[in-house]
Amino acid sequence: MDGWLGWGIIGSPNSNRPLRTARAGQTGTELLTEIRASVALTFPMWPGITLLEMAALDDVLPEFHFRERHSTRVEASPERVFDAVRSVTLAEMPVARMLMRMRGMQAATNRPVLQEAMRGFTLLADDPGRELVIGSVAQPWRLRGGRRPEPGTDFLEFRDPGYAKMAMSFRLNGAMLTTETRVLLTDGRARRRFRAYWLVIRPFSGLVRRVWLRAIVRRAELVPGGQGP
Repeated sequence: MDGWLGWGIIGSPNSNRPLRTARAGQTGTELLTEIRASVALTFPMWPGITLLEMAALDDVLPEFHFRERHSTRVEASPERVFDAVRSVTLAEMPVARMLMRMRGMQAATNRPVLQEAMRGFTLLADDPGRELVIGSVAQPWRLRGGRRPEPGTDFLEFRDPGYAKMAMSFRLNGAMLTTETRVLLTDGRARRRFRAYWLVIRPFSGLVRRVWLRAIVRRAELVPGGQGP
């Protein structure tokens, strides 16, 4: 099914937050930098977190209507972590396979989950050992994602009404691996439709992402010979 995993994962934000707004003339990235600076001044010794370090996701989709984030600790090198992000398969995620069968979905269990998710999505940023961001512009509340923009459309500049701009990242900060999803709707009607879609898809997609993270950690922490770290 085209883009089955991508639509499921993107469509489950658990925070319905107002669109972030900036002062006149201030860009979204400048606003996020200002927020980080304020937090860093308040909590200058926050352990293990580099608050002033901008994420690639902030450049790709600094403004959003919906957002969800899941994190877990992983004891492995950045190279092993992102190799696991790219290579973990559905065969390592039995809960996800069961949920797919319940929804009548089919997908190859021996193919990387990220590869399946990329059907209908585009690689937007790849910072080796730190962050990977994929995204799509579509109408996930419609069958097979609805209408799509013309090939080659600039993700950052796209503003046509009736669409969802969706981005998902995997980011490693020290020993903390985080997957974050942001969704920006291009008009009020699209926002209402996405909210209804989210109410249906949320339990499935949120669980899939948590299972995905656990599978990544298991693979990343596995050393040659089949023993853990």
